[in-house]
Formats: sequence, structure tokens, C-alpha cells
Amino acid sequence: MILATVLDWLGTSLEDSGASVSKWMTTAIAIAGLAVLAVIGFYIAKVFLRNLLESIIKRTKFTWDDHLVKSKFFFWFTQLVPGILVYAFAPTVLEGELYWIRGIQAAAEIYMLTVGYLAVNALLNGAMAIYRTYPISREIPIRG
Repeated sequence: MILATVLDWLGTSLEDSGASVSKWMTTAIAIAGLAVLAVIGFYIAKVFLRNLLESIIKRTKFTWDDHLVKSKFFFWFTQLVPGILVYAFAPTVLEGELYWIRGIQAAAEIYMLTVGYLAVNALLNGAMAIYRTYPISREIPIRG
């Protein structure tokens, strides 16, 4: 991977120059690179996936997909992309830094669980709004 090659080069050049903090500096730059990767993934998911999906959904004649947009399901679903990228690429970028990998992956798991909960909540709210559009919902409500 390009980032790993750059980090190896940076580490060797810092060691050659006599810097005593080369390991910490390389780890900090790797973590910053991982954060930049997450931000790029976020913007790609936001601009391309969510905006594309929402523009397609607005053109359909179905109303159930409009309810999912209103409940922000697609917003929360695309928020999972940075967490997935960080979780997947942390071992590659931080090769050999076991504690950093475990800590960053644990933080990514917490993030993905939280955002996943919010996505499921938005999906259920959208399903409730869809159900309320049917006449039977007045006779048999889901809520008490």
C-alpha cells in the first residue's frame, strides 16, 4: 500500500537523521493518514452515494422511499463508511503497533455500533411512517 511505503520511508529517513522520536512521529503520521482516509470516505459516501440515492428516490413514484429519506436512514447508513474504513485499514496502516490497532479498532467498533443503532432507529421510524399511510393503521395501530 502506498501509505505503508511512505511511512516506512519516513521512519527510515527520521532514523537516519538521528531523530529519537521517529517511532512516535511515524505512528502519529499513520494515525493522521487514517483520519484523512476516513474523511475522504465520508465525503465520497456523502456526495456520491447519499446524494445520488436521494436524487433517484425523489424521481420515483413510490412514497415509501421518500419516508426513508425523511427519516434520515440514508444519512445514518452512509455515516458507517468512515468507521468501516478505519476498522479495516488500521492493521495495514499501523503495522506492528498492536496497542494502537486494538484501541483504534475498539473506537471504530463503538462508532459503528452507535451509528448502526441510529440507522436502524431511522429505518424503523421510516417503516412506522410508511405503515401510517395505510388505512389499516388507524384500526390496528402499532403503538399502544
